[in-house]
Amino acid sequence: MKHYPETATERFDDANFHINYCLSFIKKYIKGNILEIGAGCGSFTKNDYKSKFKNIVQLSNKYKIPVLFSKSTYPYKTIGILVNNDFESNSPNTISFDLSNSMSCSVLAVNVSKPKFLQNEDQSILKSTLEKLQNLALAQNTNFLIEQTEGNEAKVFSELSTKFELSVLGISTNNWQERKILDYVTKSSNSSVLYIPK
Repeated sequence: MKHYPETATERFDDANFHINYCLSFIKKYIKGNILEIGAGCGSFTKNDYKSKFKNIVQLSNKYKIPVLFSKSTYPYKTIGILVNNDFESNSPNTISFDLSNSMSCSVLAVNVSKPKFLQNEDQSILKSTLEKLQNLALAQNTNFLIEQTEGNEAKVFSELSTKFELSVLGISTNNWQERKILDYVTKSSNSSVLYIPK
């Protein structure tokens, strides 16, 4: 008789586990409207991590189901987001502040600038984005912090993940750079990661 693991962690701890097996039982792990992948997600072998991660993100995108890559960091006292100017109802910005209000936690917005000589960003866009984030914080009665730094977005955000328990990230359509950031942060950060599909 075949043994069917009972928890997501058991499933992802098995190095020979195939994603198709997971997908056939995935409904067991959908909690409300969120698919939760356990802390064992980090134990994929180097060779199969990328394909499994890619399949999970594709599944999330196809069915518009957010995915929580849990690293057992609950309770969430602070939510970390990357500064961006997406304020649609299903954006990481909006969802982060909604969550912060319902869980009574803070939001830390990380703005990672390129070195001065590489910058082509319009400072007025950044200023406008930060004002909108502050307005969201006021509307949700949330403690809001901003961390300004320079460097590689994925690496800096992962390093700063010691300051928050939950990262909320999304990917714009066909944005390979954001996909790389999601991949790196999910693998390298200390925080759990909530991926919001577009």
